[in-house]
Amino acid sequence: MAYIRDLDSVKEYFSKSGVQACDVLDDWWVDTVEGLSRTGNVMHLAVMREPFLTMLVRGDKTVESRFSMKRMAPYGRCRQGDLVLIKGSGSGISYYFTVSWSQSFVLKPGVIDVLERDFGHQIGGDRDFWVERVTKRYATLIGVDQVLECPYTELSKRDRRPWIDFGIASKADFAVAKLF
Repeated sequence: MAYIRDLDSVKEYFSKSGVQACDVLDDWWVDTVEGLSRTGNVMHLAVMREPFLTMLVRGDKTVESRFSMKRMAPYGRCRQGDLVLIKGSGSGISYYFTVSWSQSFVLKPGVIDVLERDFGHQIGGDRDFWVERVTKRYATLIGVDQVLECPYTELSKRDRRPWIDFGIASKADFAVAKLF
């Protein structure tokens, strides 16, 4: 695998996924992307809205969750050691975390109740949060390993995807649980 050695390579890494880095990228980005290249892990971008962003940064939210009707990122695409960039809705990237674990679920009857019971506190969703997810068919839970600040970077996304993965790893590396 080719290592990423300069800022142009980092910008190309982003642009392949439909994201344009608007700010000047510094050495932090080069070092981070190069480190991922060495380990075989990938970088993701999670767009978050309040109050979940603040809860994550404060450490109150230790599990990131994504629910959807279709199998879409991060379903089956996130694994331990991956890096998740955190972009606030309507703002740039300010934080990141490393994935400590990840598991994707097919939401058969009863699974939402199990996820709420076992992970509700770590996810930080209230009762309305869980009621809104009853109609979803897929879920991915991601363990958050210490949220850290990174150089603020403004990004221009061309679409409304709330999650982008900047690399594809082997499907065999991911845990996809089919419960019930």
